Amino acid sequence: MISNGQYSRNDLIGSPISSFYANTEDRDTFLSHLSDKKRVTDYELPILNKDGSIIPCAISAKISFDAMGAPEKIICCI
Repeated sequence: MISNGQYSRNDLIGSPISSFYANTEDRDTFLSHLSDKKRVTDYELPILNKDGSIIPCAISAKISFDAMGAPEKIICCI
């Protein structure tokens, strides 16, 4: 059972990660780091829980490129 402070699976699936950042500056820093490296592993970010509390999370992500070599999307696991 999920407590009141946590998101359910349905809350998370399809939701943009930008809505969960505790600080918007952290998003910019993360995206800059990802843009430079093209892949990050265990990048730590504070994320907002459903009840507004902040929880530390590790994000692993990579940039996916299309057939022409242009960035297409970011694939990540939190």
